[in-house]
Amino acid sequence: MMIPHSNQGYNINLGVLKEARGNLYEEHQRFVKSFRSEWRTNESIMIILCAITLFTPERLNVVHKDVVKLEQDSYYYLLKRYLESIMNGCEAKSTYLRLIRKIAELRKLNSSHVRVFLEMNPKEVEPLLIEIFDLK
Repeated sequence: MMIPHSNQGYNINLGVLKEARGNLYEEHQRFVKSFRSEWRTNESIMIILCAITLFTPERLNVVHKDVVKLEQDSYYYLLKRYLESIMNGCEAKSTYLRLIRKIAELRKLNSSHVRVFLEMNPKEVEPLLIEIFDLK
């Protein structure tokens, strides 16, 4: 899953996104722009969000889903506590809820990206993506 950090990492497959059916490129741009700069520039928030998205028990072939869910829950708790340490109570709760919604949006966006790459001709995809998505 991709979490926005800066625009430079998004140039990798913009051509693929622009040519995809539907409005995937526009959806991607909307998501990146909707991600507040104070979140994007806070390294602690970004690292915790990455951990939350990596520890997802819904992934295929996860053997110990309950253990992975427990880990993910601990990162959710860490995010909440971190926000409470840098913001007042209501602002921290509001920001936490917004970030959780962003994770849900990111999951939908990720599904769209995967679908696009799976439908592509492997010759049009970078070698790393061929390996990640097993597009041989």
